[in-house]
Amino acid sequence: MIKIMTNVTTHTSKLIGKYGAMVQWRAGTNQTEIKQSCIDAKCQFLEGEQYMDHDTGEIVPKEWITISEGTITKDPEYMHNGRRLIKVDKCFSLFGTPMLSAFEIDKKFPERLGIAGLQKAIDDAPRNSDRARGALVGNASTIMTEKEMDQVDRTIRGTLKYHILYDHAWKDNPWILKYAVASCNSLRDVRTAINRGATQCSIVLPQSMINLYKGKKINGFKMLQCPENTTNGRITCSNCGGNKGPLCDAQERHDMVIMFNQHGGRSWKRQRKTLMTNIAKKAGVSLEEMERVIKENDHIAIVDIGRRAASKVKGRTIKKYKAFMELYE
Repeated sequence: MIKIMTNVTTHTSKLIGKYGAMVQWRAGTNQTEIKQSCIDAKCQFLEGEQYMDHDTGEIVPKEWITISEGTITKDPEYMHNGRRLIKVDKCFSLFGTPMLSAFEIDKKFPERLGIAGLQKAIDDAPRNSDRARGALVGNASTIMTEKEMDQVDRTIRGTLKYHILYDHAWKDNPWILKYAVASCNSLRDVRTAINRGATQCSIVLPQSMINLYKGKKINGFKMLQCPENTTNGRITCSNCGGNKGPLCDAQERHDMVIMFNQHGGRSWKRQRKTLMTNIAKKAGVSLEEMERVIKENDHIAIVDIGRRAASKVKGRTIKKYKAFMELYE
């Protein structure tokens, strides 16, 4: 049996198709296999908490790093010898809800395993569904053979038009580049993947770095940000790409580097939202109102919210709130 588990999601908003649901499969038939597939891929997102040169992939020891904390307008900065580094986050899929849902499938729905399970999910999907998301958790090329991957891909494309798939072990298993976007840790990886025949690449970066690279090219591949990051939910995996199909279908789309902003459990994106939620609550305003005044750069309102929130807390939290809200004395 090919080691995959499949379902039709009706709960994950990013993966709910434009016709009501979206087929998705995981690389492994249980949690142990899924995690081992990522370990075998030597995925850098397994551990996180590393500081990396985003261009070369070099890891720099934490004790060498100068850290500037993030604020409402700036990402945190991690510097070493004049180079700005990125902090590698832990994998959201493996350590978040996608992995937890895999446990439920494994224990309660054995009929969803293997090719038979994949075909069942395709048959159960709404008639007009047009895409599947592969390896939502896990790494395909380290848990199945090229022949098995081809069977999975053909099973999907026999009914659906598109197959979204990423793989971290493309250096060891270059055959996967026929089916998957090359998941890259650094720009050096991107250049290597392109030279080895990748049609599409992806990379995770802080938003401030994404802003520097958007619209530029690397080895002829255009660099653009995943539209789900920038459209407040209007564009997701379910409707990305319009009639041309999703950007991350490596067989249908070509010559792009898709940049994703950091989104793991300890990413600045999530930390920032948590801080804003707490400050808004202390200040007696809604998170939406706080986001609005920041977007409009309403300095008077920002100062008022920050001061009201700081007045409701004690000790180091006061300093933390003021620094985050850029209330400099």
